[in-house]
Amino acid sequence: MLASSPEHLQRASGLLRLEVGERGGRTHVARLRQQGCLKLLFPRIEPGAALQAASINCSGGIAAGDRLETAIVCAAGTHLLLTSQAAERCYRARDGEAAADIEAHATLGPGAHLEWLPQETIMFDGASLRRRLTVEMADDASLLCIESRVFGRAGSGERLWRLDLSDRLLIRRGGVPVLVDGFELHGDAETALSRAAVAAGAGATAAIVLVAPYAEALLDPVRDALAGADAGASSWNGMLRIVMVSRDPAAHRARIAAVLSILRGGEALPSVWRY
Repeated sequence: MLASSPEHLQRASGLLRLEVGERGGRTHVARLRQQGCLKLLFPRIEPGAALQAASINCSGGIAAGDRLETAIVCAAGTHLLLTSQAAERCYRARDGEAAADIEAHATLGPGAHLEWLPQETIMFDGASLRRRLTVEMADDASLLCIESRVFGRAGSGERLWRLDLSDRLLIRRGGVPVLVDGFELHGDAETALSRAAVAAGAGATAAIVLVAPYAEALLDPVRDALAGADAGASSWNGMLRIVMVSRDPAAHRARIAAVLSILRGGEALPSVWRY
């Protein structure tokens, strides 16, 4: 039947372009374009707080063949916190379908600060996803970003027999690459995640990166917060990188929140994170 053929399945496309500027010591929306399934909400914030934006995928999740693109420009001296309204779900792909493709690019001007804090992505068995985040930042700009993944729905006993995931992060500071990071998982995900050198049986992973003049000074407090956890933290060249794995998605989320609190100077997480 025509409806069952992968090339004829309806797939989602979305585009977000947000530019923020500085006026009177406050960050404001200078330009906004939203198209297709991607939308932005701007929660109310306290006076003096960073501008917050929460992305929404109106398609209800990520399916193979979807194409999503986000571009963020933070002008000099701005402070933007970008998150997602909820955890994202990446659904099973049919045989022969192209991977979902998510491309994001952020440009940070002098003295700008971007917090890229999406909630976790839940990978269903058979999901197929290619995702890339590229950040171009000025020498004195700062960046806090996270990528959190949950593999399968443990509560329903789901097992990941097949997965096709490619996650890439590239950060350039002053035009020079300072971090090239990636996470690749293809084929039998459950077996791969069970290996000691990968996740030792954990079903959730996260990578957090802080690029800022003060990043290295936070290494010891972060390590203290991670004591007893399956996690590690290292710092160099004005950066701090944390990697963690967990068997319990709820505990995983709580540990992420504790680390982000340290990296954000004790400030509360966005309201959409608190449920």
